[in-house]
Amino acid sequence: MKTPLLIVSMLFAQPSGANQTPIDQLHFQDAKLEQCVSYMAKEAHVSSADQLEYLQCAFKGALSLKGIQQLPALKSLVLSGGEIKDLGAINRITSLRDMLLNDVYVSNFSSLNNKDLDVVLSRVSTRNWQQLSRVHVSTISIKSPGQCNQYKSLANNEKVVLAPRGTSDKRISVGMQQVYNGSKNVFISLDCDSNDLN
Repeated sequence: MKTPLLIVSMLFAQPSGANQTPIDQLHFQDAKLEQCVSYMAKEAHVSSADQLEYLQCAFKGALSLKGIQQLPALKSLVLSGGEIKDLGAINRITSLRDMLLNDVYVSNFSSLNNKDLDVVLSRVSTRNWQQLSRVHVSTISIKSPGQCNQYKSLANNEKVVLAPRGTSDKRISVGMQQVYNGSKNVFISLDCDSNDLN
């Protein structure tokens, strides 16, 4: 009779190193992020940091992501509005698989390094799109790109696979393989016609 109890206790055991800190005891450098985490935890009916898998924050002004690694189970992140100076803090969340940035100004993309992360950028702006050539993620999809000619430099960058609208399935497959084997840093699908990049 002890065996079923052992199995049940193993199923509910937390992995070592999991952050079981109660959400209301987490502290972030940015009060806007702290408020968002608290609100989303209440909405999802979770009480500890290792239970929150989805975070969606809308904000104005600058947002610091420092401390976001306290959410080790986070799988999806949606950030809307304002400015993000540095995305490097999310590299320490190994569970993160999807990130959507919407209507955001990003000062620094180049510190982003998570090979399993798929990123969608919608109405995102930055001072230098060449930074994306130093990013190491699975894919980047640029939606609502604004002026397409601002991405011309990426089309000629040897570390980037750029797939504008209408790119063949074969070219996409080859490009994804190049990123996988390390000969390219990042695969970027772009909602622009290739003629707009010449």
